Amino acid sequence: MNRFCFWGFIAVGLVLSPKPVLAQDTLPFKDAIRNFAESREGTENYELSLTINERGRPSRATNGVVNPAVDEPVVTLEIAADQTANRRLVAEYQLQDGANQLQRLHVRTPQFSIHVQNAKGSISHPSNRRMDGHFDPLAFGIAPLGDMHRGSSLHEIAEYYMEWPSLESRVMADKTVRYGEDDGRSSYLLFLDPERGYSPVRLRDRTGNKGTFNVSLKLISKKGFWLPLSAVVEEPERTRTLQFDWRSINSDIDDRFDPQKIESKYGLNLRDNRLPATITESE
Repeated sequence: MNRFCFWGFIAVGLVLSPKPVLAQDTLPFKDAIRNFAESREGTENYELSLTINERGRPSRATNGVVNPAVDEPVVTLEIAADQTANRRLVAEYQLQDGANQLQRLHVRTPQFSIHVQNAKGSISHPSNRRMDGHFDPLAFGIAPLGDMHRGSSLHEIAEYYMEWPSLESRVMADKTVRYGEDDGRSSYLLFLDPERGYSPVRLRDRTGNKGTFNVSLKLISKKGFWLPLSAVVEEPERTRTLQFDWRSINSDIDDRFDPQKIESKYGLNLRDNRLPATITESE
């Protein structure tokens, strides 16, 4: 399983209010998404440690035998992002024999890029390619599978949703606003909290017979920004629990993008592919 690809969180939040009422003074969907994106624009850089626990659901084989649920190894994503300078570092650890082992490391800056897998890696010239499979945690809770899988940013995702037709809105008993509709076969229901910057707190997505996805989030205020603290994601084949540990916000993180310090921190000896090849003259 591609660990970074788990970010297909089109998950479905359970409707907690028994009697929603039609919204009168709520923002239109487009404006609510704009408000949400703007509420997090001030996070110019951050460091985050994200722990993911995944448990599969029992499955039935073609011969009728029920296979028990299987716990996947605990994964931790270490993310450092400098939004203003377009720099991002993502390290993936997997818990093995009681210790976290580095599985992959990706670094992208305007000056260079680094790719490490299985303890082997190199420094290359900068690349314009997106870091596929990586995601912007600032957008967690609103993006469908494809957007998160492709590593779309909060800005890109917000622009996409702002082009949608207006969605019906309802105020729920917990004062969140539900945007979306359910026609009995497919649905997209997004629950935003106006008191916390229109941050997403629940999301539900169902498309035909592909199953229902649910996500519920708890938020935390960090330096004036409402950000994810924890989440439960329920999918047809698995349940994931996530814990967000925001290590720093709007602090100096230049050291995270220094190649020598990256080598030292992660115990690497990177090959520099930017250097010209050595030519040996034959006699």
